[in-house]
Amino acid sequence: MKHLLFFISSTILSLWMAASASAATLKGRITDSQGEPLPFASLYLKGTTKGTTSNIDGYYQLELPVGDVVLICQYVGYQKQELKLKIADGTNTKNIQLLPNEKILDGVKIKSGENPAIAIIKKAIKKRSFYNTQIDHYRANAYIKGNFKLEQVPKDGMIYALMGGGGDDAKDEMDKAKGILILSETFSEISYRRPDKMKVKVISSRVSGNQDDYGFSDPMQINLYENNVQISEQLSPRGFVSPIADAALLSYKYELLSAYMDDGKLVNRIKVIPRRKFEPLFSGIIDIIENEWRLHSVDLTADKDHQLDVVDTMKIKQVFIPVGDAMMVKDQSFLIKLKIMGFGIVGNYVNVFSDYVIDQDNRKDFNRFVKEYESEANKRSVAYWDTIRPVPLS
Repeated sequence: MKHLLFFISSTILSLWMAASASAATLKGRITDSQGEPLPFASLYLKGTTKGTTSNIDGYYQLELPVGDVVLICQYVGYQKQELKLKIADGTNTKNIQLLPNEKILDGVKIKSGENPAIAIIKKAIKKRSFYNTQIDHYRANAYIKGNFKLEQVPKDGMIYALMGGGGDDAKDEMDKAKGILILSETFSEISYRRPDKMKVKVISSRVSGNQDDYGFSDPMQINLYENNVQISEQLSPRGFVSPIADAALLSYKYELLSAYMDDGKLVNRIKVIPRRKFEPLFSGIIDIIENEWRLHSVDLTADKDHQLDVVDTMKIKQVFIPVGDAMMVKDQSFLIKLKIMGFGIVGNYVNVFSDYVIDQDNRKDFNRFVKEYESEANKRSVAYWDTIRPVPLS
């Protein structure tokens, strides 16, 4: 069950410790133009990777220094928004409304008879290997939050009988069981060396309702620049074919939905369509930066029709931001749904990365241990978590 819980988990937010004693709090809600919440939207200080993510209901909270700040709010499929704010001591409130990306497809040159999405994908495929090996090693901080909920209980009386219950009392008890099954938070320092070395140092970790346990501590590494995208042995032993794999054109169809400008760069929004069922393929959207031919953001789905095991569906979102000459994952979220014997389970698992240090020698970080825990990692007080938690619990 622990393997399942690791991958069926919820909302996560970024985290950074205010270096200044005169820090303040900014909180609010991120929505679309209709007022609908945007879960897992990115909000970070311009020019840095320090920030947070909104929770499942769109609410966010972020510790900031007092004074003038410039924030960037970003969400897949929506216009990036730059906010210039004056932060006062204490609690500040700012609700943020994002608009859909402006489509400028009319300005994209398309040759007669050509599928423009194919031309873009071919260029991205040619650059795939370069971006996959661009970074040899890095360090980063990761704030990981998992949430596993029971949202539906069976209506069939036979299920209750099999479980040793019956009647209205048993059904009432099952209805009361709806809600959070597990909630965990972890703050870790990670070190990576190509091709596959990962060291995790857990600074703090907790599981709601179990003071002595540790939460989900490893960020899930989803690398679409690999030909074969590994999610987990439990969920997909074979892995999935990347939409920009060397042979991706044999597995996917593509459609150019739109193009939009972001920070002065043209970004192409492409729909990814599996050619066949029962093969390990994604469906969804990938955004590719013109001329650079690298990923800007992704919104993909894996499901049982395409060899996803254990769970029914998994939605994967990634947002990349510039770090030096590279584009690194800032936020990565997973929405997982599972139904077993009438029980409906929904999980969110989100990784938020900050404070990247790229290509500085980190060989000393690696020893015979791939994971280490600080001695007080699971002994932190409620006050500690209230201080470092950047968004309200959902």
